[in-house]
Amino acid sequence: MKHLINSFYILKSACDSNKEFALLSNTKLILNLIKILYNEGYISSYVIFQNKIKVYFKYDTGSNVLTSIECISFPSKLTFWSYSQLRKICSRNSSNTYIISNSYEGITTSSKCLRSKHGGLIIAKI
Repeated sequence: MKHLINSFYILKSACDSNKEFALLSNTKLILNLIKILYNEGYISSYVIFQNKIKVYFKYDTGSNVLTSIECISFPSKLTFWSYSQLRKICSRNSSNTYIISNSYEGITTSSKCLRSKHGGLIIAKI
């Protein structure tokens, strides 16, 4: 969990300073996160090295697509939402994507959790 949250801060820092790419540790958990960001259209590509993942940011008309990343859970304070809580919050903030960890699907998005009617550990909001 600590490495995942650290990766969010690296991505946020690189986005805020308009970098072309960011380097993250190559772990299974972080790779799953990067695949989600790629599939959701937040990053343009990624390259896997032995111990690093190079993440290339996606830009639309000169500005970064990944504009805001907010960590919801921290190692000292984990935040869990049930399916009904997730449905209520996502209906109010439909433009946000939440990154969720649950025992059914691993690291996934709020839209997939809503389709499968599961809640989980809320990691971050994008």
